[in-house]
Amino acid sequence: MFVHLTAMPGCCEELVERLCDEPAAATVSLVTGPFDFLVDCFAADQQDLADLAVGTFAAMPGVARSESCMSVKTSRTGSDYRSGTLDPGQARVVGEGAVSAVPAGSPVDRTDRLLLQRLCLDGRTSWAELGEFVGISARTARRRVDRLIAAGDVALRCDCSAEGRGPLHEVNLQVEVPAAALDDAAAYFDRLRGCRLSAQVFGNHNLEVTLWVRDLRVVNRYEAELQMAAPGARVVRRELGVRTVKRLGHVLDRTGRSVRVVPPLSWAVE
Repeated sequence: MFVHLTAMPGCCEELVERLCDEPAAATVSLVTGPFDFLVDCFAADQQDLADLAVGTFAAMPGVARSESCMSVKTSRTGSDYRSGTLDPGQARVVGEGAVSAVPAGSPVDRTDRLLLQRLCLDGRTSWAELGEFVGISARTARRRVDRLIAAGDVALRCDCSAEGRGPLHEVNLQVEVPAAALDDAAAYFDRLRGCRLSAQVFGNHNLEVTLWVRDLRVVNRYEAELQMAAPGARVVRRELGVRTVKRLGHVLDRTGRSVRVVPPLSWAVE
């Protein structure tokens, strides 16, 4: 689910702190436009997401206005994004350790969630340390994590700080597309190298897109090409990301470096 929030006058900094401390807010960005924040949220099911939209965020102190939309199909995420830093040979070497896809297995249980929480804090944790943390053997820890990856329950990602990636602009587009052309519109953005997110949503628009671009003028070309790929598609709102203060539970400083971690709510252990 994507939630847009407007802060009450004088409450922006306080709201930043509250959103960073809120486990349900996985990623939080300050943006331009009619809203001050774009929040990417995760929960166990649709009902929990609905409760978050009308309860947690709308009622949060300092919020003047909120608007939300539910993701119904995500075709591209930040884990699919490639910066181009690695040449094809290096990329193949990195991919050699990938786990083959397997049919969905048993539901994610408490032990799995503990493993994910520990990896969220430090993705370089060894199998031995993971096993000790949860109370299982290193081999069992590895087998469980491999199963989660292979089943598509989790995905791996390596992000760098704003300093490390250079002068990239984050652009968020809310797009309204005729139903018959929605898959074509999503596929168009999926093919763009700078696309970080392409998600079909249910709300005031039906396609949510995030792009990382070096030149903002290229967005105009993308919109023109979109018209050819999906006739009738219309960008109804454009936002420029001013600063990301939290990404997948990692609270970031002004250079984009992780300073602490608030594990996402979807990994909470009862």
